[in-house]
Order: sequence, then C-alpha cells, then structure tokens
Amino acid sequence: MTLIHSVLESIPIYYLSLFKVPVLVAKTIEKLMRNFLWEGFGEGKGDHLVRWDKVSRSKKEGGLGIGLLIQRNEALLGKWLWRFPREQDAFWHRIIKSKYGLQANGWDTNKVVRGRFRNPWKAISEGIENFQKLIRFKVGNGSKIRFWADLWMGNEVLKTKYVRLYRVAVDKNASIQNYISWHSSENYGWSISFRRNLTEDEESDYVDLLGRISGWNIVRDGSDSRTWQGDDKGLFTVKSFFDSLNSLVVESSFEPCDMIWKIGIPTKVRVLAWLAALKKVNTADILQVRRPYLQLSPSWCILCKKSEENVDHLLIHCPFTHSIWCNIRMEFNVISAFPDSWYNILVGNWFLKGEKKKSKVLWRCSCMAILWCVWKERNARIFENKEENEEKVWQRVKSLSSLWAYSSGKFGVLSVSDISRDWAAAMF
Repeated sequence: MTLIHSVLESIPIYYLSLFKVPVLVAKTIEKLMRNFLWEGFGEGKGDHLVRWDKVSRSKKEGGLGIGLLIQRNEALLGKWLWRFPREQDAFWHRIIKSKYGLQANGWDTNKVVRGRFRNPWKAISEGIENFQKLIRFKVGNGSKIRFWADLWMGNEVLKTKYVRLYRVAVDKNASIQNYISWHSSENYGWSISFRRNLTEDEESDYVDLLGRISGWNIVRDGSDSRTWQGDDKGLFTVKSFFDSLNSLVVESSFEPCDMIWKIGIPTKVRVLAWLAALKKVNTADILQVRRPYLQLSPSWCILCKKSEENVDHLLIHCPFTHSIWCNIRMEFNVISAFPDSWYNILVGNWFLKGEKKKSKVLWRCSCMAILWCVWKERNARIFENKEENEEKVWQRVKSLSSLWAYSSGKFGVLSVSDISRDWAAAMF
C-alpha cells in the first residue's frame, strides 16, 4: 500500500494535473496496482482477496482508497476550472480567454472549441458538467449569474424546479440583473419576460417563484462570487471533488472504518482487520472454495481441533481465542453479551470502565492485538509446526496492546511497562 501510494499513484500526478488520461493507460496503471497489492514483486501469484472495485473505494466506504485514476484525473483537472475566473490577470487566463472565448455567464470558457485537434484545455472543459454540480453562486448585483441556469437559490437550479416557466422564458440565459428593475439605490422589483401569456398552472408556478425570490438580498454595486459546495470553507479542493465523483458509485458506508483506520497500529494489522471484517481472510472455509482441488477440510480448526474454521470461529468462538477474550472482558469489566461476529465487535458500542479516551484506545488496541496474535499463532501451527498455549498468547496480546496504546499519546507520562503491568490503573 505504501509503495502504491508513493510510486504508482504519485509518479503520474503531474501529468494527470494537466492532461486527460486515456482510458487504456488508466486501466493499465490500475492493473499494475492491483497485481502489486496482492502479489508483490517476484513473489509468485497471490490470491486477489477483494474485488478491485471494492478496493478502489475510500476507507469510509469499505475500500483502501487506491485506484480510480480516471476520477482522480478529473478531480485534478477541476482545479483549472476553479482557478480560471479567479485569476483574470494571469497570463494563462488571457490566452485561454482570447482563444476560446467566454460563456454567457462570464465564468467559464465556451464548450465548443474551434478545430478538431486535441488540446489540454478542451479536455479540461469537458469536465464542466460534474464541476458545476458543486458550484453555488453568491449574488451581488446579479450581472454574472444566470437566473435560470446557475445555482444561486436552494439546492436546485430554477430551470429544473420551474420547468414550465423556463420553457416559455424569452431569454433562457438571462442574468439576474436582466430581471431586476431598480426603483432607487436600495429598492427594486422583479420583471421576468415570457413569450406569451401564462396558463393557470404556469401562473401558479410564477406566484410561487416570486414568493421565493422577493426580498432576496441584491446589492446594486456588489460583485457576484461563487463558492464550492464540497468544502465547508467554500473553497475548491481536489479531494472534495474526487470524493464527490467517487460517491456516485458507492452503495453504502463501511461502519468499522473508525475502529480499523483511526487507530495507531501497524498498517498490516489494520489491513488484516479490514479483510476479516469483509470475511475475505484465507481461512479453511475460504480456501475450500478457492482451491477445492487441495481437498482442504473446512471442518477442522488448527487451534481447537474440533470445529469448522472460519473467520468468526477463529477470532471469537474457538475455545483457544475465547479464553483470551474472557481475560479482556475481565480487564474492561464488560458484562454485556458478546457479539457473534468479528464485524460486530468492530462496530459495537462498548461501555468500558475508566477514563473514556484511555479505555477506548486500549480497548481498540487489545481487539486488534487479539486478531494479530491469534492469526500468527494459527499460521505458526500450520506452516512452522510451532505451538504456544493460551497464556503465552495472552501475554503477547497484552504486550502489543500496551505498546500500541502508549504510541497514541493518550497515557501521559506512563511508560509501556506501566501500562502493561496494570491496565486498570492505566485507564484512570
């Protein structure tokens, strides 16, 4: 993951910021990412445990936040659409303006570009439709805001909210200022022109429209501006635009996100927790499906040698793991019924003793430590023919939990050994 972020995603950033990437090139780079993530380099073919479309989602949506180069490319190019009207004195702005001309609103260049040749700005301007969905206008005198087509009121442009009125409007690209009649420096009225007399339904829409816009704050000497809806500060960011583009294909959020990713533990442990939450870890039941020709028996757990091995059995229900969970529950005074799945442990609302922040950090670290130590013990027994008892694994869990909790900085002057020696005292 680190190499993918720092190499395969970073090297093309400069080009993605200026040019529209061909689809074939984007797919080729994503294929390199996909193969390297699951197979490494020169390590032989590995199992692709999670579908790439799932991996490409953000961590909040159940993925790893890598890939989606086409959306990243569009988000990076969007910054030029944002900068264009804000840098009117810049040399590059004057060149683009003289070559392509401006739209009626005065903010953006024309979509129709002379000539058939491909050029960077033509590719950039093709993304204006998705870009404008997140643009909101702040009215000054209304001279640079289209009454019907720009979003300046509510959450919907007026041409879609009042379709019947827009259909009979005389000038569909009229600015707000075109529809205002000033009586004095502060008082004004609305005068909207239509091609014919309005029908009864259209008249009803017109009354509703006038009710919404009457009393709107129009400043005769003010200047119009536009803000970015994707950010709380109203300023464009590549990340907010990318998140908006990516959210169009997302089904639902990933509830264990905070438990897995917002905690100071090694990335390899977090990825294992993510895979376990998705039930994609190569336990015996999964291997039986992936490689039935090996005749793996899913009805045998290497730790207890009694039950079927799957993610939830291995991490919760196995007598070996259950004894460690009993120790954890005693340490944190958890008396409620224990969840039946690893996913529910990650999303559970736990009432823990001690100071809230400290106990929350230590609880999360201990859950992840159980996951890691049990998985390592399971693999050691299978591949190395080594075996340790519950007590030694429990001590390793406690040691790792204390180390990760100490790294969070929530425990003040306490050392790792202080935390490990007495969790109950450390949490207060």
